Amino acid sequence: MNKIKILLAFIFLLVQSCDTTEPNNNDITLSVKEVSSTEMWLNLNVTNIGLPVNVEILQDNKPLTDIIILNKIDTVINIDSLFPNRNYNFQAKIYDKISKKVTATTSDTTNHNLSWELYTFGENIAASSHLSDVAIVDENNIWAVGEIYMNDSLGNPDPHLYNVVYWNGNEWEVRKISLLYKGNIITPTLYSIFAFSPTEIWMSS
Repeated sequence: MNKIKILLAFIFLLVQSCDTTEPNNNDITLSVKEVSSTEMWLNLNVTNIGLPVNVEILQDNKPLTDIIILNKIDTVINIDSLFPNRNYNFQAKIYDKISKKVTATTSDTTNHNLSWELYTFGENIAASSHLSDVAIVDENNIWAVGEIYMNDSLGNPDPHLYNVVYWNGNEWEVRKISLLYKGNIITPTLYSIFAFSPTEIWMSS
């Protein structure tokens, strides 16, 4: 009789350990790839599962609205509209198979004290100045292009445009980039700029 009780207790424990509410396979793997303050990117990998297949993502044990159709064994899933500095749990479910739970925390919004400075370019109130594009090489090497009108040395409006402003780390300098076009030196309005390196910067009119 005691042997039967021990056997029944062993069977009961075995059944309890096979509870199907727990993740029941290793065919679905979910991992965190990247995290921002309001988004997460999850890596999903499957094995021994026929494709294409519908995947349901569970967020904090609740299914998200969209069903993902998986066409390859691995993919990256974007989860947005999250809150900063909050823990989230995710699982992937295919049919009756559920991945192990992954947990990640969204990053917090900045707690740095920010200060702003306003710079105004263009002195000639009779003409409209504007900047069209900017290239930031580093904090001491910033270029912006456009169409800037200044005053001359006597304080009168200068009708000739400047097309570049440059930050040297201490102050902004207004400059002219001129070129030879059909036998004439012109200073065109510049619309775009791209810095390949500190010494190779392309500007376009």
